[in-house]
Amino acid sequence: MENSFLKVLLIICFICFSSAAENISEILNDECLRCICMGTSFCNTTFKCTSYGDEGSKPACGPFQITEPYWEEAGKPGGDFISCVTSMNCSKTAMTTNMAVSARDCDGDDKVTCSDIARIHMAGAKGCHEPWVTLHLFWEIFEDCNTEAGTEPPQDFAETRALLRGN
Repeated sequence: MENSFLKVLLIICFICFSSAAENISEILNDECLRCICMGTSFCNTTFKCTSYGDEGSKPACGPFQITEPYWEEAGKPGGDFISCVTSMNCSKTAMTTNMAVSARDCDGDDKVTCSDIARIHMAGAKGCHEPWVTLHLFWEIFEDCNTEAGTEPPQDFAETRALLRGN
């Protein structure tokens, strides 16, 4: 009886994860990825690593500025951290894999959208709702791209842009 229950539970989990993975692929499409990439590094594929964290001890690398723990959570695609995160295709795989697990509504609109994925990419799943995310230069570049791409309905970000520009 217990064994049957576990089998049913595993099947339900598999179905839920498969559904989430399909859904995230729809949200994290090429346009969304391009806009996140633009906000992160202007999609500079020659961009190697920058440092952040305590005394610059943690590198973030590649066009999406992916960290080694992030890459490891994605299952270490490509087999080598630097090779993967400096490859556009491999870094997209790492992002899609992570977001299939981490995606959530960050802005309170009861939907998971490309903007939510961008917030998670910038601040992590636990910090994606924080107001500072939309005051960062990443966000301005992402939003300009995302609105032009038509992956989200246009919103009024004039106040945020004015703050960023010091107006």
